[in-house]
Amino acid sequence: MNEQKLDINKLISALPENLFEFVNPENPVEKRLMVAQGAIPLIPSDLAQILFCLIYDNEGSIRDAAKTSLADFPEQTMSDILADISTSPEFLDYISKEQRNEDYIQAILLNTTTTDSTYAYLAQNERSQVNLEIIAQNKQRIMRSLNIVEGLSQNPSISRSTLDSVLSFISLYLEKDEKIKKFFETDNKDNEINEESVDHQEPGDEFEEIQESFLDDLDIPEELLKDYEDDQLTDAFRDNMLNKIRSLSIAEKIKLSIQGNMETRRILVRDSNRLISSAVLKNPRLTDMEIILISQSKVVDEEILRQISEKRRWTRHYQVKSSLVHNPKTPSHISLNLLRHLRHVELKKIMSDRNLPGVINQAARKIIMEKR
Repeated sequence: MNEQKLDINKLISALPENLFEFVNPENPVEKRLMVAQGAIPLIPSDLAQILFCLIYDNEGSIRDAAKTSLADFPEQTMSDILADISTSPEFLDYISKEQRNEDYIQAILLNTTTTDSTYAYLAQNERSQVNLEIIAQNKQRIMRSLNIVEGLSQNPSISRSTLDSVLSFISLYLEKDEKIKKFFETDNKDNEINEESVDHQEPGDEFEEIQESFLDDLDIPEELLKDYEDDQLTDAFRDNMLNKIRSLSIAEKIKLSIQGNMETRRILVRDSNRLISSAVLKNPRLTDMEIILISQSKVVDEEILRQISEKRRWTRHYQVKSSLVHNPKTPSHISLNLLRHLRHVELKKIMSDRNLPGVINQAARKIIMEKR
């Protein structure tokens, strides 16, 4: 991920003359040190600018004193500075990395001066669910910066709801393009998943402020989009497709997950990156049979199984419920909730299945006993 580069000389030269005199590198060390210790009568925002510049002074004692003085600012005062749109983006970026205060981060995220580079850093490193939700809800930034999306995709703290809100918006954005929609057309009229999994909300005002998106510049090879007959899917063909997918960036894989053909879906749903694997479930071409196979898979992330279990349009199918319960990777509380929906013969199999947790075996036995 690209780091935001700081040109401290440019920042110093941009200071008003009355502030520049405090940080002038030609001043004696003693004078600069006194300034770094905050022993000058200035309004907090001006003092913060000066201390920020002195953090990059050539003298170590001055740098240390400036960092200490900046860290000693009263919280409310610092929050006000961070919320001010006149505050330099370089200062906002510094505080976002050096002072891990949840309120400070929130002020930075809500400040329109904050750069996308800082946003991307916070997308990957922030742990507060409230702040991660602020990042996810800033759709304009999400759509224009692949680094923000990649940052969120690599953040282990991102919640399911936050992840889903990002994927839902990306999916809706992609659907707005008629050139893309042609790939979603199908002649399979029995494909219930295709009919129900698409959010039929029409793209509206939420896209008006998005002039362009990194998604528009991501060209997915057509061979990864179109479907193939079974006799075309030779081992060599599949290996070639796998190699092409491996060469894609995270952003390209997310886009492909939402748009790709059945073979790419089969590969990407097993991806270790949750944003990529979860995006497959947003693909409007996903079929009932694929959901059943995913539910049976021992290699998909349990988060995928959890998401399937929460969708009524999928769990209304008996085979999906049965597959989830039979899968040892399905979280136990989900399997327990589904057990009572299974038939007697299925419960007997589950009761003796040694691959399943004992609590599932015992619960199946209990249900059988209750029905006698």
